[in-house]
Amino acid sequence: MSEYGEYTITFEDDILEIKEILELSLNIIFFHRYLGNNDYEEAQSKLNNISFVKLKNEKLSKELTNIINEIENDFKNNNLYAQKLTLSFYEIKDDKQTSKSPWEIWNFVLILSKKEDIKEKNDLKSNNGEIENDKENIIRKHLFKIIEKLNDKHNYMPNININTKNLNEETFFHNIKIDKIYTKEDYLSLLNNYIKKDQESVLVINHLK
Repeated sequence: MSEYGEYTITFEDDILEIKEILELSLNIIFFHRYLGNNDYEEAQSKLNNISFVKLKNEKLSKELTNIINEIENDFKNNNLYAQKLTLSFYEIKDDKQTSKSPWEIWNFVLILSKKEDIKEKNDLKSNNGEIENDKENIIRKHLFKIIEKLNDKHNYMPNININTKNLNEETFFHNIKIDKIYTKEDYLSLLNNYIKKDQESVLVINHLK
């Protein structure tokens, strides 16, 4: 393993769209990273007409649901500009130990749009005669970019021990952390740092513009 991969995805929308895009993105990432699990199913997004494949893993589904609900509650109960979710994958050294440093990191910067901004943007789209499925196309392009990043390196993924006892449940250990971002200035500073590290690994999707 020669290096680790780090990717940053930032998008802005209302809370329902944020939850849906995050659910889609995380399920796609785990589908590609849980290499020891071949039990999967097709699912349908609730707000947009998008089908996707997800792992049939009750433990993982519950974890992702709890994380997404936590993000929603933090937006409702705190005066936040955005939140950052960091998903890190760690190599399994043996059945009882993982490496201390992640081999892959996914940063999701989630910006909550103000109601007046949403109304203004939607009115503008309506006046310009934009069709509703523009948003679906943007989301699909976003998901395709994630898949490209999931497969853009071929020499840094850690080795997999086929004798690992929990291989059928998860190939790589992971950790999910949520950080609060209170101001737009804090967000811009954070984004600037990610761009300085690797501009090619920063994906920006903004449905409202």
